[in-house]
Amino acid sequence: MSAAGNKERRKYFRHPAQIPIVCHCKEHLEPHQGELRDIGCGGMAFVSASTFEAGDVISVDYPTLDVRGLLGEVTWSDMVGDGGNHRHSYGLRFLDCEVFVRARLIEQLCRIEIYRRAQRDEHGRRLSRNEAANEWIEKTAGHFPG
Repeated sequence: MSAAGNKERRKYFRHPAQIPIVCHCKEHLEPHQGELRDIGCGGMAFVSASTFEAGDVISVDYPTLDVRGLLGEVTWSDMVGDGGNHRHSYGLRFLDCEVFVRARLIEQLCRIEIYRRAQRDEHGRRLSRNEAANEWIEKTAGHFPG
């Protein structure tokens, strides 16, 4: 199913992110690099040069956030890119309720990482992850959309 058809049924708010991920799939021997594009309580979208099929079960690691083993099922894919830069965009549905709780945590971690990068790029501030987390929580966590 294409991403367009799936968006009509989306019932969870999606949070944009650009976080590197590593995908592990039993159909592939080697792990595959990708990039998270958005995440919500029900699942996530990511891009990768690797090819996955609808129904593939994937374990996703977020190395920069020290989060490992979110399990999901590929629900859709679309080809993206131009010329020789063929990549695929995928939708992944989380498989169990515990993952929803972990996804909420990852949403917040992504927002903190975006905040940390913005502080560096826009203000020249080099915050550690802990410093950025403390500032972000103080400023926005009470209003974080759910």
